[in-house]
Amino acid sequence: MRTAHGDLPLPVFLPDATRAVVRAVDAADLEGAGIRGLMVNALHVAHRPGASVVEAAGGLHRFMGWRGPVFTDSGGYQAYSLTRENKALGSVSDEGFTYRFDRAEEKKLLTPEKSVERQLQLGTDVVITLAQCTHPGAPAAR
Repeated sequence: MRTAHGDLPLPVFLPDATRAVVRAVDAADLEGAGIRGLMVNALHVAHRPGASVVEAAGGLHRFMGWRGPVFTDSGGYQAYSLTRENKALGSVSDEGFTYRFDRAEEKKLLTPEKSVERQLQLGTDVVITLAQCTHPGAPAAR
């Protein structure tokens, strides 16, 4: 797969850099270990430190000090886990995902379009669309 920040042989393992960092490992160590790309969660990064902060820093690559490809996850799994964990934190409708990370926050609506826009604002190489995850035990119709 060709990206603006390098080629990736497929299939590829992408370490989890949920909040724009792989815990306890810096970018140089990741490169030294042969890691070619990272997976960042756009919903978490947009929440903290904020999409505008990352954009002002020059995008995810400069913010993280990472030269390779970056994939961003839309937040679909977080929609699933938040709504399963506590119905007061979120809900899913045909419009999108209404959520807040804690009860003190104002609810926000994440639509598929907004998810893509946010990921592009972060400067990702590969955008993953917003999907609705379901429980493995959910009926097939769900």
